[in-house]
Amino acid sequence: MPVEERHHEEGRSAGTSVPGNAAAIDLDLERTFSHLSSAAAGRGEAKILLNRFVEEHPSVGYTQGMNYVATCLVLRHTREGHCAQEVAYQQFVAIMGHLSGLWSDGLPLLEPAIDCYSKCCRKYLPRLYARLVYLHVEPLAYLPTGWLSLFSKWLPMDCVLLVLDLVAGHGLHALLAVTLAIFHQYQDMMVQMKTMHQVLNFINRDMQLQPIEADKLISSTTMVWLPRVQRTVGREVDAAVREACVPSARETSSSSSPGHRCAVEDVELSASVGSSRSAGSTGLPAGEGEEPSRPPPASTGARAADGEIRSPTANSKPHTPDLVSPMANGTGSSDRHRTVINKQDTADHRTTDGGSSSAKEIESLRAQVADRDETIRSLRAEMRILKQERRDAIEMQMKCVRAKDELQRQLLGEIVDLRYRLNDKDS
Repeated sequence: MPVEERHHEEGRSAGTSVPGNAAAIDLDLERTFSHLSSAAAGRGEAKILLNRFVEEHPSVGYTQGMNYVATCLVLRHTREGHCAQEVAYQQFVAIMGHLSGLWSDGLPLLEPAIDCYSKCCRKYLPRLYARLVYLHVEPLAYLPTGWLSLFSKWLPMDCVLLVLDLVAGHGLHALLAVTLAIFHQYQDMMVQMKTMHQVLNFINRDMQLQPIEADKLISSTTMVWLPRVQRTVGREVDAAVREACVPSARETSSSSSPGHRCAVEDVELSASVGSSRSAGSTGLPAGEGEEPSRPPPASTGARAADGEIRSPTANSKPHTPDLVSPMANGTGSSDRHRTVINKQDTADHRTTDGGSSSAKEIESLRAQVADRDETIRSLRAEMRILKQERRDAIEMQMKCVRAKDELQRQLLGEIVDLRYRLNDKDS
């Protein structure tokens, strides 16, 4: 059985049937953003989108959480009461191509995605990471809520609609970057929380009601957090997506952008043409730009051992230029000239490559130094907070000790008064 058909058969056997999917879709859409009238108006479009996806991608099927993604995409592409159904569907397929492992059977992408998030959070948000570890807040307790709904349970709707474009274009990289950008914005608030339940209630319930600037969130994600994620866990993310996502959805999403593929082919073609032209322009035609070398003049005599010049004898042969020799017609000199030019071009090319690689290494080292400096600053800030908390705890302890001493003095005074009263009564 072909690979594609085997994936389809496994999807049918692992997931529910098509009527079961349709019933689940209807049930979930009824309670999706029930407080939004616009979501209720686009419920029919979202249902058509999900049923079409299930029919065309049975290996992925339908899982709860896709209803939020489909509804958000319908709202994203609705203008004046009309929804661009095909655009919304293609973007939904693109998102599923990147992240189908978050919704397919067993959620195979969830665990490696959480590992990548933990590495980035520990490196770039050390204060928040240390606080969550101290309060025993596991990422599995809050990340699925935001990820499976594509942040629609974490952010206001205007932010969610802008985030969808990033996720459709960058997949899991954007998912991690948006998550880190959100937590970075609320980090100061979250590190002040005292219990695990307080943190989880804020992330999964109250954070959606907090005011947040959508433009600021998108700009920080694209300019700061997305490059950091790609630099820190880029290879791990790509490997996890290749291993966890269903091939049919991923191939469909990659084939849905022929313009990008044509652009890449055009760039490769122009690069090959340019390289062939540069390779052909390194040599010079034979003898061009040079004067042909002249043969040495024939000697009219030979110098004897005593320094006198003797006339040539009859047996001596006069020197005649070798017309067959390449030195006579200038080709040997031009060949040497071409060899020198080629060697010089090669040396210049190596020097240029070495300079560019050195510049890249220097830039990479500078980026690493900047990241370490930022980590050090974050750790120092965390140390200041911990010292302040320690001072507050010591001060509270001293207040308790003083209150205890005052209470003891009051009790002793009352005991003394009672004894005096008892003695007075006895007397």
